[in-house]
Amino acid sequence: MKEKIEVFNNGNLFRCDSNMPYQDYVRLRKEHDTKEMSPADVIKYAADHFGFDAAKVKPLDSLPLHVFVSGGCTMRTEGTTNRKPLYNATDWNYMLFEVCGRKWEVIGGDLEPVVE
Repeated sequence: MKEKIEVFNNGNLFRCDSNMPYQDYVRLRKEHDTKEMSPADVIKYAADHFGFDAAKVKPLDSLPLHVFVSGGCTMRTEGTTNRKPLYNATDWNYMLFEVCGRKWEVIGGDLEPVVE
């Protein structure tokens, strides 16, 4: 399982349910030829590449952000982290969507379930 703990400026430990580390997402977003995808583009990509029923694909653009409390033993949800769908190349992209209540991410062309 990939490490999902991310440290932000204030020193608190945060956890995001994404399989793509925050630093990689920022790097993808800052690439000069990366484009933000529309919801229709995400639906088409999910249907064409992975066989999902287009009518059931719901594009998402954020995930819950959790903060560790009580010395790191427990977590509470504290806002969301922005994860807009981005496309740079077939192997350098990011999409987040839901199908029938299950969240999925496309990271670098690979489909991964979001484990909450």
